[in-house]
Amino acid sequence: MNYKIGDTVEVEGGKDDPGFRDSWSQYKVTKVVKRRIVTLQSLEFLADAEDDSSPLIEVKRIDEIRPALEDDSVKFPLAERQCGDAVDVFKDGCWWTGRVCKCYDDHITVMFPRESLFSQQWSKLFAK
Repeated sequence: MNYKIGDTVEVEGGKDDPGFRDSWSQYKVTKVVKRRIVTLQSLEFLADAEDDSSPLIEVKRIDEIRPALEDDSVKFPLAERQCGDAVDVFKDGCWWTGRVCKCYDDHITVMFPRESLFSQQWSKLFAK
């Protein structure tokens, strides 16, 4: 895939911090080198927790990123989700992939595969 400056992409977490395994964080492409290497600026994370004005910058190969997925929460609202549906949920500055495991009138419960004991009820789903 050919990325260009300004594209929104996602980087898989967990390589440097196992607590973010299976998460995807959004970045903007700020530089492209020979269509194989990109410089990215985080849309959520800061380079230094003490410096609130400096976004995290990372350099990645294009095989380490994916295009940002579209938000389908309007196309498939919460009320239309069914048990077993795959969803991405925004939590802790990242997108996490899970499966709907319970459906109620006003919320759903999502189970995250690697965290078998961790499930979360969502009354508003930011899904992709």
